Amino acid sequence: MKDNSKTIIAIDFDDTLFKTINYPNELKPKWRVINKVKKLINKGYCCCLWTCRSGDNLKIAVELCKSVGIGFEWVNENPDFAIKQFGNDCRKIGATYYIDDKNLNIIGFLIKRF
Repeated sequence: MKDNSKTIIAIDFDDTLFKTINYPNELKPKWRVINKVKKLINKGYCCCLWTCRSGDNLKIAVELCKSVGIGFEWVNENPDFAIKQFGNDCRKIGATYYIDDKNLNIIGFLIKRF
C-alpha cells in the first residue's frame, strides 16, 4: 500500500473550496471540490488549508471547512514532518501539489503569452 502521508497538498479557500459571493462572509460550498478533498484526506494525504485570509476572516474559513466535514490539521503552515525534514519553517508552504482557483499551467501560459 502506498504511503500518501508525505504527499502535501496545499488547498486554497476562496473560490476553490467555497465560491465567494460577497467577501468575507457570503460563501457557497463547492461540493465537488469539497468531496474530493475529503477523499484525499481519507486516503491519508497531508492536506493543508492555504489561504490569504488572516484574523477573524481566517477563523470564518476554518469554521466553514469544519462545517462541511474538513478539519485541516495545518492552516497556513508547513506540516511538522516537512519542517523536520528540511530543517526550517519557511513562509511558503512547501507542497507537492497546490489546488487554487488561480492556478494555471505555467508552460502553456508561457507558450501562449510569450
